[in-house]
Amino acid sequence: DLVRMGLEKKGLTTLGVLPYQKGLDIPTMREIRDSANIDILYEGENLDMLAEQILIGAMRVRDALKFIKDNTLMIIPGDRDDMIKAVCDLHLGKLDVKSNISGIVLSGGLKPKEWTVDFLKQSKLPVLLTHEDTYSVASRINSLVVKLKPQDVEKIKIIVDMVEKYVDIDMVMA
Repeated sequence: DLVRMGLEKKGLTTLGVLPYQKGLDIPTMREIRDSANIDILYEGENLDMLAEQILIGAMRVRDALKFIKDNTLMIIPGDRDDMIKAVCDLHLGKLDVKSNISGIVLSGGLKPKEWTVDFLKQSKLPVLLTHEDTYSVASRINSLVVKLKPQDVEKIKIIVDMVEKYVDIDMVMA
């Protein structure tokens, strides 16, 4: 309403004002893979999961688990088999709580042991692998500019709903 009033005072007709939607700023695992140019180790079940929170899994497992919530991207050094297994177990609901993990980025170019790779496959999580150190990849992912892609079905639906609600389509078409 304030934007509309301000523009009308300047003699401009407002066709609509779209409010900020936080969900449109959140990258998907696919976007992280593509934009950060990170190799895929295991595609998992859903590369279009939103990564709402980014955590580095470098502390003791029992301490790190306290910080993980739904839609968390875990960045873990590839040799931290204990943390990788715990994240897989958490995602699969094998611990006291369950969290839907968005995916895992393994840093340092270190591939986990074969038995850990089996846990990753069972979890069906997307797993990316980078040769960068943990801090560098976390910084790059955190500073990504999120762009809308054709496969971002949920985000496109949000935008369509906002346009229907906040834009005067009849005035646009006139």
